[in-house]
Amino acid sequence: MKILSEVFLVTYSILYGIMLNSSMGLSLFPFGRLSMSITALKRILVSLTCINIAPFVVFSLVLYHLEANTENITPSIDSLFGVFLLSTIVFVFYRLIQVIIAWNYKWLYDFDREKFDEHGHNQKERVLFVADSSKEGHIFSVFLYVVLFAIGWIMVYKIYPI
Repeated sequence: MKILSEVFLVTYSILYGIMLNSSMGLSLFPFGRLSMSITALKRILVSLTCINIAPFVVFSLVLYHLEANTENITPSIDSLFGVFLLSTIVFVFYRLIQVIIAWNYKWLYDFDREKFDEHGHNQKERVLFVADSSKEGHIFSVFLYVVLFAIGWIMVYKIYPI
């Protein structure tokens, strides 16, 4: 495995864990409530897509590309920093869930049945905090992480003139 691939593997894994920790309190996987509410099913499908499937697909594509196309790249400070910036793309998926919650939290949550999450935290307060925040702010953060990913790509592959 090449150095840049290893750095990506480690940083993406750490940032994925941070992203998962950030999503605590939103009760994104209410499997125990499937029979009670259609909102639980919608939340599970959105969560599986945004928290499980999409991050692993992006991880696989970037890691494959780094392994296949970095044989002539000697690790340098800017390429290593670029790989770190590539890893920040993992936060896009959590921010997309926040965009959905801010857009219409009632589409995913039914507070008549779900007052507290599995840890006993007041889920309604956490969800309403996200829902009451600016939709534009969440969209901006998605855009910001995509831009950071693009800058990282440029830094790794030295697309800019020196």
